[in-house]
Amino acid sequence: MCYLALTQTPSVLQPQTREYLKGRLYWNAAVWISPSWLDGWHIDFGPVDESALAGLYVVKDASTNAEVYQAAITKHPHAVSKP
Repeated sequence: MCYLALTQTPSVLQPQTREYLKGRLYWNAAVWISPSWLDGWHIDFGPVDESALAGLYVVKDASTNAEVYQAAITKHPHAVSKP
């Protein structure tokens, strides 16, 4: 759901919703999703902008949003755009 919203309807997402969805996508990618499941996907939407979250918590443990983002792109390097 997060990936679909971020890729198919990004222009209609409010900033808080967009950042929350990015954070949840990164959390799931870092913790639950096997790298082979994301073949052909691009999941790097940039780091989560915590100022847009206005106090909402995305991560459900002691990790920071930055740590989760880094873990997701490290685990799924094939799903990150190359500069």
